[in-house]
Amino acid sequence: EFRREMEELLDDMYGHIVDMVAAGRHLDRDKVAAAIDSGPHTARSALELGLVDRIAYEDELPAIIRAGNTALKVKIAGFPASSR
Repeated sequence: EFRREMEELLDDMYGHIVDMVAAGRHLDRDKVAAAIDSGPHTARSALELGLVDRIAYEDELPAIIRAGNTALKVKIAGFPASSR
């Protein structure tokens, strides 16, 4: 019973993730599901699949985010060294 409930929950979450990525990236739902199922992906692979718009280094992010909006204040939160 517990296993069945967990599988239903995970299937529902998976479907929601696929739907949200497909809508947000303007991609076919089946293409998104296939990309997720074949992951994890390198940055280049994610770019080729249309899952990301661009590949950048962390120090490039503030300028990329600010582009076109000079009033925007950007703060990039770092990760603790132990999580990298």
